[in-house]
Amino acid sequence: MTLDTDLKLKIKKTIFFIGDIICLYFALFLALFLRYNFNMSDNLFIKHIPYFSTLFIIWLIIMYALRLYETNRAIKNKYELIVSIINFSAINFFLSVLYFYITPQNIITPKTILILNILIFGILFYIWRFYASKALYRYKIQKNSLIITNNPDLLKNIHLKPELELNIKTYINPLSNINLDTAEKISLDDLETYLENNKIQSVVIDDDLLFDNNISSRLLKCINLKIEVIKTTEFYEKYLGKVVLKNINQMWLISNLNENKKFIFDFAKNIVEKVFTSILLVLSLIIIPFIIVGIKFSSRGPIFFKQIRTGKDRKRFLAIKFRTMIDNAEKNGAQWASKNDSRVTKFGKFLRKTRLDEIPQFINIIKGDMSLIGPRPERPEFIESLEKEIPYYNHRLLVKPGLSGWAQINYPYGASVDDAIEKLEYDLYYIKNRNLALDISIILKTIDAILKGGGM
Repeated sequence: MTLDTDLKLKIKKTIFFIGDIICLYFALFLALFLRYNFNMSDNLFIKHIPYFSTLFIIWLIIMYALRLYETNRAIKNKYELIVSIINFSAINFFLSVLYFYITPQNIITPKTILILNILIFGILFYIWRFYASKALYRYKIQKNSLIITNNPDLLKNIHLKPELELNIKTYINPLSNINLDTAEKISLDDLETYLENNKIQSVVIDDDLLFDNNISSRLLKCINLKIEVIKTTEFYEKYLGKVVLKNINQMWLISNLNENKKFIFDFAKNIVEKVFTSILLVLSLIIIPFIIVGIKFSSRGPIFFKQIRTGKDRKRFLAIKFRTMIDNAEKNGAQWASKNDSRVTKFGKFLRKTRLDEIPQFINIIKGDMSLIGPRPERPEFIESLEKEIPYYNHRLLVKPGLSGWAQINYPYGASVDDAIEKLEYDLYYIKNRNLALDISIILKTIDAILKGGGM
């Protein structure tokens, strides 16, 4: 009897999870052993377990958010793994210091132990994950899948993401004028035989094709094969984290973007963010003088860059950032910013990569114009232009714009209408699915991108 693919994937993830937990507690034991000069009392380790267990849960959540439990996302090289370890170790250290600062306790003094624990865990985690990945990724576990689609972009998106755990063996394209090299194409007449002979476990199908009597009747004949049928609207959300404009209509918007359902979350988020950004703004006063000096020495012009942006419900506000471009960068009119924009100064590139240029926008969050997480605030003239070319573009204004967002961590700088469409698809996914877990995930991935020097 062979194991179901879903069960194999769960076992694979469980192996990583159990191994990580063993590394965490063994690292704590070694940290205590070294801290007390190889002379530990019998109950010293036991005393530390309750405090560090809470911390380890937080660490595991961070590791999950940073995609370290995607079973088919193979580690390409040692450098990639080391960078990931450094990034989450930096995040873990900050959160750990905060945790022990706000947690009243007199039993332990975790300063040296915490540093040792993080260092030792980083080494153990590297050894464990590097060799475990080599062994487990040698045998990729994937669902044999078939796609029935008229959209060639869907196949391209899947092949760019091997971590999706899907093995696209073939596809059916009712429009015979579309052919791709990325997957074999078969005829609809061969559907039933092919599904059975190739042990297909899931079928992804365009929503509108489900209403094709010929296709639906053929799939119905295969119901005894227990094949999972996924509509492309559901597939894009579940696997690609986006909502494709071609697949939605006004009824979808009415059903999925009902803001009354998110009222409590938005209300609580607004309060928490204002408190949090107020604290960050006070802490940033330490580095603001150095930023000001850097801007002044790098180029002529004002310290701050001010620009009108459009917020929730089309409310316009004055966005404030540290200037990163040369003065009068838009003397020839409004322009989209690009990743390697020639108008950006050398010091401005540093500010953008570290996101320090956005510190003044904490004021916008405190005032209520913006949020920490949400679609990026766009200029009114760009919105007016894009609304004419992109359907439903105005619906990204249902929520407050953010310093970072789901689109920013999933899609690079965009400087065209096509890029704006891609970002809107991620923004609509966020607006529909926003919650605490998703916001925390975006914050952690943003920090990870900054530490890697990617900016955004």
